[in-house]
Amino acid sequence: MTGTPGTGKTTFSRLLSGRLGATHIDLSEYALGRGYAEERDEERDTSVVDLDALRKSIRGLLEGEGEYVLDGHYAHEVSPPGLTRIVYVLRRAPWLLHGELTGRGYRAGKVWENVEAEIVGVCLHEALGRFGADSVCALDTSGQPPEATLEAGLAALEGGCEGGEADWMGRPETLELLRRRTCT
Repeated sequence: MTGTPGTGKTTFSRLLSGRLGATHIDLSEYALGRGYAEERDEERDTSVVDLDALRKSIRGLLEGEGEYVLDGHYAHEVSPPGLTRIVYVLRRAPWLLHGELTGRGYRAGKVWENVEAEIVGVCLHEALGRFGADSVCALDTSGQPPEATLEAGLAALEGGCEGGEADWMGRPETLELLRRRTCT
């Protein structure tokens, strides 16, 4: 489960793992709990994680018994392609995402870094590059109740992913959001 912060990854991951009887792993908590956070980036208000060490640990976990739902904006970077059934990339309209992250109390710079990443589809692009289109399912959570996203995700597990492609660039709401960004 990957996507820009604020797209609904943790809610969806918990629902999905409950439905599948899988173990939910919040990668940020997992990395911090195992000492993979190398330092704190104060400017970006985030921990810097040793992705190589985390990748190795996750591979060992996935090679064992059980099913797991990995949850984190860098899940697509640490989950091994050969051991990954499907990669969900949650998307959310940038103007809604802006409100969500602002409401969480994120600093303005962090809000805009994430909104801009969502506009250009950074997580989706990276996931497609690592896993290919047959293994990646983009789900648009904008205005959707979590249960609707869950049902779309379960359908993708059974029969492939349809829809969810989000092109935010030409949307008037995005253009207005970016106009406001340049005026502040």
